[in-house]
Amino acid sequence: MNRVERELERKLNGYADFLRRRRLALSKHQPHLVRWVREFLIFSLVFPVALGSTFTR
Repeated sequence: MNRVERELERKLNGYADFLRRRRLALSKHQPHLVRWVREFLIFSLVFPVALGSTFTR
C-alpha cells in the first residue's frame, strides 16, 4: 500500500468514526456512506479535470 492509499484509509477511518460518534447515520448505512465517499475521492484523484483542478488541492 503506498502513501496515498494509507492516507486515504486513515481519512476514511476518521470519517467512519465521526459518523459513529455523532450518530449521523444509521449503523447499517455507515459502511455504504464510507464506501461512497471513498469512490468519490478516488474518482476525484483519477479525473481531476472533471471536478475542476482546485477541488483536490
